[in-house]
Amino acid sequence: MASARALLGITRHLAATYTGEDLDRMGWGRNSKGKLAHNGAAGGLRAYVAMFPDGYISNSGVDLSRIHVAAAVNTGTITTGQLRELTDACALSVPPSQVPDDFDLWDEPNGARCEYLPLPAGVYSIRQKSSRRLVDAHEHAGADFSVVTRSAQNNDTQRWRFTPVGAVYTIQQVSSDRFVDAHESADADFSVVSRGDQGNDSQRWVAMNVVGDRSTYTLQQLSSGRFLDAHEHSGQDFSLVTRPAQNNDTQRWVLAPQADGTLTVVQSSSGRFMDAHEHAGEDFSLVTRASQDNDTQRWRFTLVGAVYTIQQVSSDRFVDAHEHSGQDFSLVTRPGQQNDSQRWVHLGGTLQQLSSARFMDAHEHDRQDFSVVTRAAQPNDTQRWFIE
Repeated sequence: MASARALLGITRHLAATYTGEDLDRMGWGRNSKGKLAHNGAAGGLRAYVAMFPDGYISNSGVDLSRIHVAAAVNTGTITTGQLRELTDACALSVPPSQVPDDFDLWDEPNGARCEYLPLPAGVYSIRQKSSRRLVDAHEHAGADFSVVTRSAQNNDTQRWRFTPVGAVYTIQQVSSDRFVDAHESADADFSVVSRGDQGNDSQRWVAMNVVGDRSTYTLQQLSSGRFLDAHEHSGQDFSLVTRPAQNNDTQRWVLAPQADGTLTVVQSSSGRFMDAHEHAGEDFSLVTRASQDNDTQRWRFTLVGAVYTIQQVSSDRFVDAHEHSGQDFSLVTRPGQQNDSQRWVHLGGTLQQLSSARFMDAHEHDRQDFSVVTRAAQPNDTQRWFIE
């Protein structure tokens, strides 16, 4: 059960660990030229993976050395033969595309838009990409329950229980294709507007269910931590703004699925629909309006990340972090507190504390005890984590 991109992560590991002969004995079909392939099917899904070994030349004379292709489809009607033809065609398209040798599908700065792979609830290890060390934590107050990285120890201090508590979306107006965004300063009244795609956290919104109501959510701007809200009278044009948490119905929004896969967004307190001006004369401001049943009130939610609590299996304590420099922004484990300091956003291989918007990072030398801290974004591999 995986995306095509995740399947390629598996084949990359297999090719680095085993020989073609090993994989053939393990059940991978291996042809006379060394190509390895495997198919899978379950519950109306079909998948096919092919690995071309070093030195593989196609019948048409194309060098397919070390090319891996995975196809995953949400239908049970396609045949294995059709998927084999598809993967072969994809493999033949790679050499003419002249992909740079240093291109990394898993590394966004190299040009790949990172796909979000939701993690199901479960137990995982957390490995720093740069150091390959595993996240661990002291289990007694004498060491302040500090979080560190260590080499693999194969025990429950290095196993972490991920529990999903929310999801991260971009929200795009169907009629204009512009993204919901918000000013982050009082000078601009924290107004909510629509903008072109900027690929940053001001356009990413955390949706969390209101307890006891599966259709109603709070929507929290990832960059500012402020919640989507709206004035409820015409004197302020029913404008949308962001505000600190107020735990009331002005900050609760009913998300209603439409037949075309879009959503309407209705403020619980007023019953009015989220809408947006579509021209610069009104600054592309978002407002609430009575129902108009048109595309200005329909919104496309695109999943880009998820929010988790992260709990050490051995101690049952939750990953948390100090939020001021006096304590070096150190990560610690604490009992459950039900707040955003213990909620972590998994997006593009990073782990970001929801309350501070700072990223999990770790020192890489023993002079600082390999301590894990939060830092501002630094697009490097000390802030990228493999969840395994």
